[in-house]
Amino acid sequence: NNLLMVLTGYIGLAKRKAVDKSLCDTLSEAEEVCSRARDLTRRLSEISKNESPVRHLFSLRSVITGVAQMMASGATVDFVLDMEEDISIVANRTQVGQVLLNLVINAVQAMPRGGTVTISAKYISIAAESEIPLQQGCYVVVSVRDEGVGIPKSLLPKVFESRFSTKPHGSGLGLTIASSIVRAHGGYIMAESEENAGSVFSFYLPYKLSPTTTGQALV
Repeated sequence: NNLLMVLTGYIGLAKRKAVDKSLCDTLSEAEEVCSRARDLTRRLSEISKNESPVRHLFSLRSVITGVAQMMASGATVDFVLDMEEDISIVANRTQVGQVLLNLVINAVQAMPRGGTVTISAKYISIAAESEIPLQQGCYVVVSVRDEGVGIPKSLLPKVFESRFSTKPHGSGLGLTIASSIVRAHGGYIMAESEENAGSVFSFYLPYKLSPTTTGQALV
């Protein structure tokens, strides 16, 4: 984070000396990237401390739509959204957005030649005898489906492990971070895949209000 602060300072100095408008715009974009990197550093720090996330009521639909619109810009894939009309949840909006973004990035990277990413979200009731390892109750399940090369069954149990990646130049951190955030919310994340038939990553989050809830406004 200290290095990012120094880098941001040098970019600011360069902007003050730059005359060309296109150069200034490029430097401004670099500043924005540094800002996002600082935010990511902060979130990683929060996760590493295993602190319970601050939660509030927000529209999950708006988060999904925002991520899809951002990733669709300049992408070679199409996005299909399949959501209930009014779906909201009590959770940490920033962290849930990070989970979704990581899964969508993973889906896009699985289809270098293009394809369709389908994001779905719905309410679901988990019964006591369910195979999903969660307590009985109401949840929201979000799924990200791709049409990529798929993942061998032998590797599926490892996809959320730290530093593990099926991609030649992947760091393996994206899915690990997603898994950590979901677990901190008392939820569950899973992957289903077949080689040459695509993958589906789904995460479940409790729907009912929590004692740690702060604020009730939909945002």
